[in-house]
Amino acid sequence: MATESVDRRKHGRAYFSIEDNIKGLFIFVRETEIFFSASILNVSRGGLHFSLNKEMRIFPKIGDKLRLVKLEGEAALDIELNIELEVQWILDHETLDHIGCGCEFIYVSKAGQDRLSDFIDSQYVGRQVPKPRP
Repeated sequence: MATESVDRRKHGRAYFSIEDNIKGLFIFVRETEIFFSASILNVSRGGLHFSLNKEMRIFPKIGDKLRLVKLEGEAALDIELNIELEVQWILDHETLDHIGCGCEFIYVSKAGQDRLSDFIDSQYVGRQVPKPRP
């Protein structure tokens, strides 16, 4: 029996390659603030996906709150800083050197959302997943 994969994503997204070298600086708040840098793998109007090297010894958990404070890289990603995020899913397999984290934006202003949408629609049109049909 064949199963059909259904994309339940609400938003199109832009994917970044290693050559794009997009890095996010995050504050990871548990009991004390922990700053870390991670490679941004994709971004949408609703959130982002980043990757952490396990050697950094930072292991987020689902539900953890983060704040994206700075973006660095070769692509001109024009979004506001200090965006609040919540970790929604984690990919951590023992055979991998990295941990993948999918995060949902908790709060982004309307202007920030519009800038994200414009960025995804214009600069990375060739690499984005098609927008889901209603």
